[in-house]
Amino acid sequence: MNRCEFCGAPLDPEEKKCPYCGTAVPKTEKAKPTPSPSSSPDSSATRRPPLGTTAPPPLWDNSSTYRPSSAAQRRTKRSAGCLIAFVFIFILIVFFSVFRTITGGAFSIIEDFFDDDFTPSYSYTDDDFSDDELLAEKYAGWYPPGMYKVGTDLAAGVYRADALDGDGYFAVYSDSSGKSDSILFNDIFDGYAYFVLKEGQYLKLSRCAALESEKVPAEQPEDSVFTDGTFRVGIDIPAGEYKITASGSDSYYCLMGSAQCAYEDQQYIASDYVENSVYLTLEDGQFLTLEDGAALTVEETFPQA
Repeated sequence: MNRCEFCGAPLDPEEKKCPYCGTAVPKTEKAKPTPSPSSSPDSSATRRPPLGTTAPPPLWDNSSTYRPSSAAQRRTKRSAGCLIAFVFIFILIVFFSVFRTITGGAFSIIEDFFDDDFTPSYSYTDDDFSDDELLAEKYAGWYPPGMYKVGTDLAAGVYRADALDGDGYFAVYSDSSGKSDSILFNDIFDGYAYFVLKEGQYLKLSRCAALESEKVPAEQPEDSVFTDGTFRVGIDIPAGEYKITASGSDSYYCLMGSAQCAYEDQQYIASDYVENSVYLTLEDGQFLTLEDGAALTVEETFPQA
């Protein structure tokens, strides 16, 4: 039987290279008789590697029953492995196809949810208010849901938007390209929101109506206590020094020099959580936002010295 000159592994006559170490088998090599134990060299000695190699050869245990698989056996194993992999992939494809069919309704519901919440509809007709005559009367003369060009469809200035059904949404664009990076600022709000429009900008309204701020009547809360909202200083609340009280640990206020606008134009003045109470001086033209129970009572104003 032939053996590999490098590692000593037994070789079949048709083998062209050793299946264990990969050493090429010379074409002229013939089977050599197995030396008797008395004439064989010390089995513990390291065999000399072929010319051109530097790594010491692994020792082959002649007494071992291990036999590297032949080329035909390896091809058979690879064929079986490919067949198993193909069957496995086919089963996965069938499984996910059935799963998609069964859960198609659930995916549609999820997709509709995101489309409804994050892709507002801006279509509007006069019949939208027909179901509620009081709502139609209240917002007569307001700009209904739709898209407007500032300077053409409406004038630049401060506007108030009121939600018509649940949460309202507005967005102010720098141009009419429709690209997301043209949005200067936007908001999803409950109740109402104030914002500033400049010449050449574009306004989109969804589920809300808008009107110039100066045309909106002043807020008149019960007992003159202002809470949970945004208020115009000089219109809703007279200018002066006020004491703001808290009804909980999350009570919060924010004072701005203008209504909502692009980030680079924001006029931030002060904001903080209210611990028990805080004094704050308000000036005409400012906007005060009170959240989570922060309250301001107009009767408690303190005239400036």
